Amino acid sequence: MVNVTQHKGQEGSSLVEVLIAVLILAGALVSMFSAMSSFTAMNTRTQLRSNAAFAARSHMEGLRYTDPETYPSSGTQTTTAVVGANTFTVVTEYCVTSSYCNDNTRHVVVTIQESGKDVFETETVFTSLR
Repeated sequence: MVNVTQHKGQEGSSLVEVLIAVLILAGALVSMFSAMSSFTAMNTRTQLRSNAAFAARSHMEGLRYTDPETYPSSGTQTTTAVVGANTFTVVTEYCVTSSYCNDNTRHVVVTIQESGKDVFETETVFTSLR
């Protein structure tokens, strides 16, 4: 027969101690999952903005190869661009600042929208080089 001797003060963990340890662990896990959720949302927003910037740059690059004298002297044009998994509305406004527009220059503002919300905007003045 085995003789088991218990030493005073070494009876093991009580139920209260175990519950406290489980609560601390649960709190740590909730915090970790909350942080991961925030990082994922931030990454999604960053990817959306990056894709919108690419759409704007591509659109501006296409305009660069056209003679600015052929652009409208005012008004807005709307097109669609697909970058990655995002479908954007590309709004091009001409001569928003009329002092930047004359016979051979055009002020162009390109706004990239997704679901009706502005995601990215850029502007420039195109001029003819002669």
